[in-house]
Amino acid sequence: MTRSLICCASSLLALYLTTTSPARAHDIDTHAPTLPHGGERRAPDAFVAKAVPIAPRRQLTETQFQTHPQRLDFSADPIGVDRDVDSLLQRYSLSGDDTLLEQARAQLQTLPQPHDPTVQLQAAWLAQAEHDFEEALRLARGVTERQPHNGQAWLLQAAVATVRGDAAMARRACTQVSTTVSPSVGIACRARLASSAGEQTRRLHQLSALHSTYRDERLRAWALSVEGDLATALGELDSAEALYRESLSIRPALQTRAALIDLLLQQQRYTSALELTDSIHNAPAMAIRRLLALAGQGADIDSQLRRMDTTFRQWISTGDLRHAREMARFYLELQPEPELAYRMAEANLRLQREPEDMELLRKAQFSF
Repeated sequence: MTRSLICCASSLLALYLTTTSPARAHDIDTHAPTLPHGGERRAPDAFVAKAVPIAPRRQLTETQFQTHPQRLDFSADPIGVDRDVDSLLQRYSLSGDDTLLEQARAQLQTLPQPHDPTVQLQAAWLAQAEHDFEEALRLARGVTERQPHNGQAWLLQAAVATVRGDAAMARRACTQVSTTVSPSVGIACRARLASSAGEQTRRLHQLSALHSTYRDERLRAWALSVEGDLATALGELDSAEALYRESLSIRPALQTRAALIDLLLQQQRYTSALELTDSIHNAPAMAIRRLLALAGQGADIDSQLRRMDTTFRQWISTGDLRHAREMARFYLELQPEPELAYRMAEANLRLQREPEDMELLRKAQFSF
């Protein structure tokens, strides 16, 4: 299965946390969207990842493809803060802009009830986005211990377990998702764990039959992206592209965009890949893919490679390896340095262990 969290990159996911009405810290469901079966509530893009305090996440500088957004005028009002945290996490899932995570962290620090389940759940999603998976899992488990029927927390546990390669834990969490969120979301949750071609085909057919059950468009977009991953794994590239594009037309999540770009790069469709990076290329995951597409076209990218190399080496020197997957790809595919690529692939595997991470390490091993 492709993709873990894009910020490191892959899974899991970014979030479908959303605010539809004023939310208070004591009521986790006050701003939940109404979803199918009456139980799919405020469901995250779980398959799209540090606790306070954290070091500021690194972004490529303006000369390396980024213009930072202006910071928000933070409010100490818990109601407004809750909405703002959700909004910031939503925006991050679309852009991959690490400064939004810093802003969300600052917002959470203003809340007067840090141990409230609502606040803990937001902190857990933020920890996942920062790739502090142990902390994310600890916080999510704390929520389900107090609120056993909290589907959001079970979805997060499934997402983290998937990224860490713990299929047994992920299946247990997905079983809870089926009862606390809905059977259809549970099916999509388990679909991400399919490993054999037979199981992938079966899950793909199951998800295709569920299209009409998703009354919430964000959930539908997420399910379509999971279908796209399954179709890609099965080599059904035309179908995968159509599914990704339909998902993006509903919600342009960064993870789905990256998955589609990878599909286009695989087919050497560099112009089409570049079109998907034109509006957003400040996130390292996008910057890497943009350079791969430009290189495929034969463009002169030497100066951009030098700047990115400088940035990555600065991050490595400070021990910030949260973008280890992108660094491994850079030193494997764009500026070949086999030993460094292998080191970064190993570091990435300590964070996330999905099939694509294993494949990246294998490629790095054979690059010597």
